Amino acid sequence: MLKRALLELGLLGVGRRVQHRARVTGGTARIDGDGDGDGDGDDDGDGDRSSLVDALPRGLSRIDLEGRALARVLARSDRVSFLADLLAHLDAEGTIAIATATTIAEGVSPWGRLLLDGPRSLFSRFGLPEPGTRFTPASAHHVYYASTEIADEAWEAGLAERDHRAGIMMLVRRAPSDPRPPRPRLDHDLRILTALARAERLRRRAPREALTLARSAGRHEEVREHAARRRLHARIGWLDGFVPPRPNCFRRVLAETLLDGGAAREVVVLSLDVGSTGHAHFPSDPQGAPKAYDVAFDV
Repeated sequence: MLKRALLELGLLGVGRRVQHRARVTGGTARIDGDGDGDGDGDDDGDGDRSSLVDALPRGLSRIDLEGRALARVLARSDRVSFLADLLAHLDAEGTIAIATATTIAEGVSPWGRLLLDGPRSLFSRFGLPEPGTRFTPASAHHVYYASTEIADEAWEAGLAERDHRAGIMMLVRRAPSDPRPPRPRLDHDLRILTALARAERLRRRAPREALTLARSAGRHEEVREHAARRRLHARIGWLDGFVPPRPNCFRRVLAETLLDGGAAREVVVLSLDVGSTGHAHFPSDPQGAPKAYDVAFDV
């Protein structure tokens, strides 16, 4: 227990460096963060990352960035600088595509955020790790709890989110007309929490009955455009863990159905592994299904 506490306080070094690796093909580049290294300390790989970006050619049309390569950069200011440096290597119409499938922890338990990140936010001046930093004996990484957190860092780096589908977030050079991603609002969060509580009661019913009731209510709600729907989805995922008894994917689907007229008219995919577990999601879910399942039903 003491060793774990010291690890999360950043007082024990992690076991290996993080290296970022790039492959350039024509006008595109791919950057991976594979975690391999020489094992001689707790460096976050910043020097390696800087030299890698400097070595990229200018005028790239696309950079594919593995999400864990971004998450291995522990300080928010360094992640923003990393994205800004990548932007400097794009042509005017270039795109950065971030694979977010394994990077965003939607609908997870809130205890880590409360017990670890709360004190880190309050006492940051004492040198504690930044909120969202998580340690293992082998490495350290930053956890994103919603896709909007990446979009906000990208905006600071001079980028704007244009799309997010199947676990790929598309970023382009920010135009003067691109507004900053809106910050969470208490009144919106209270409405989402109310919908999650109602969805928790609904999910105790048969899935088809629960969806029928949620759709009946949701059809009267606003039909959000794609970006606003993504933000709603992200915020539901961020708040879901605070609703007892535990995070639940079907509850998140029901809450989104209750709150958005487009979701209320969309098919829901119920996926199952025989004799094991399952998952509920919309075909339009920005993250897509977390894995391949044995069977899937459209409801």
